[in-house]
Amino acid sequence: MPSTKNTLIVVILIFITLLLMSEFGSNPIFMNTLPKKEARQLEQVVPDSTMSPRPLRVEVGMSPLAFTKLRKLNEAFMTEHGILVDLVNRDPAQIRAALPDEFQKQQSADVVLVDSERVNRYAVKGWLLPNDSDTSWMEAGPEWIGVYTRWNGLMWGFPAYVDPYVLVWNKDQLRAATGLATPPSSLKEWHKVLDAYADTGVLHAAKGDNGHRINMTKAEGGKGAQPSPYMFAWPGDDDYALLSLLWRLGIVFPDTGDRTAISREEAQQKVDGARLDSSLSTGSEKNNKGPLIKTNTNSITADKEQVQAGWQARFEEWNVYKQLFHEVTAQQKLTLWDELEAGNYLFAIVPYSTAMLQLKEPFAIEDSERIAAPYSHWVRSSSYVISAHSELSEEAKKWIAFMTQVSIQQDILESVSLLPADRKAVEQVWPLMSRRMPRMFDQNNPSLKLALQRTTYIETWLPKVKQWLYGEASLAEVRTGWKEVWNVNK
Repeated sequence: MPSTKNTLIVVILIFITLLLMSEFGSNPIFMNTLPKKEARQLEQVVPDSTMSPRPLRVEVGMSPLAFTKLRKLNEAFMTEHGILVDLVNRDPAQIRAALPDEFQKQQSADVVLVDSERVNRYAVKGWLLPNDSDTSWMEAGPEWIGVYTRWNGLMWGFPAYVDPYVLVWNKDQLRAATGLATPPSSLKEWHKVLDAYADTGVLHAAKGDNGHRINMTKAEGGKGAQPSPYMFAWPGDDDYALLSLLWRLGIVFPDTGDRTAISREEAQQKVDGARLDSSLSTGSEKNNKGPLIKTNTNSITADKEQVQAGWQARFEEWNVYKQLFHEVTAQQKLTLWDELEAGNYLFAIVPYSTAMLQLKEPFAIEDSERIAAPYSHWVRSSSYVISAHSELSEEAKKWIAFMTQVSIQQDILESVSLLPADRKAVEQVWPLMSRRMPRMFDQNNPSLKLALQRTTYIETWLPKVKQWLYGEASLAEVRTGWKEVWNVNK
């Protein structure tokens, strides 16, 4: 009996021991005595990107290849900084159209990559936060971009990339059509080629060959007219490409001497070195080979007013060649390079980054260093901006600082040919930049600065140029619109 009692006691002790071990095994020995709410708050102190109130929203408008590169860099940023970023790529035209309304409704992304010329337009409306994170950029960045991004003593954008327009062509087709290895370098040389066509319908007919005949319909047919092939093509969804083409051909150009007023005769001598007949009083004059150019007292006065503004235009000399220009639609852009290769376009004007993606035989890209003033190309620039309503401005600045550092911009340059806006990065790749950046944009030129300040009005005027090329607007209308661009009272 005593042994049975002892056995029972041992069993009870074992049971109690197992029970206690079970309790200790399922819970820490040192219990958390904080209330559950406070305990959860302590756990959130641990850095964890998924615990952010919401991700930083960034919106850009890039080519698919450039966006793929940016997305990889964005992943590196999130890993390094522990900040979750929602990166979205939209069509640039959609961004331009939708952004003002999104700013007003406070629905825009925290960070947006915009055309630099729009930065100040957004800033004056109170839609942006200033760039106060690094004032040294005011010295590091190109002066001409500062015209777009500085207002009221502050920087309102974070310049990221520059992308000059370039003239591209098919070397084989150009030689066959014109007998030239490179594009004409001056207005006088362009007219030699164009006048030969006007006289014979053949761009070039050297001894021993049949030339390259162009079959075309009249420009009066409007948008439906289909000349084939065309001499000049530009992407229709990019009006600045058209502006660049006009500048390269000498249809519009700055007074590089920046004189307050010069005569029409002096201006023409400055552009092509040709001395005009002094008999303006006859009301007309004729080039040795070119079309008849009508002049009168009113047109001379208008020319002087345009020179005073720093820019001139010579639309009348191109009026008979309008049918050689072609606006490439969004759908046609997919086959632009095929058309160029086939010889249906002799020249096309595109951004440098776009041209580099397609650079192969038999295509060629014109080096800007061989273009002498007053001829040049336009240069686009893009800048990051921070929405005024953003609650993640510090995170936004960290993201922008990461993406605009020299090493990252050099990586983007090597990958997708977007040129850096930072001078520090420029200095390290200067041999390339000096060939691609037009000289006018490397100088503090008053005429260029004036044009940069008038981009709003230039954008309004460019559709009228398209109508003129289609035969839907008169020469007088396009000239009047050009004069209005430089109206000093605006």
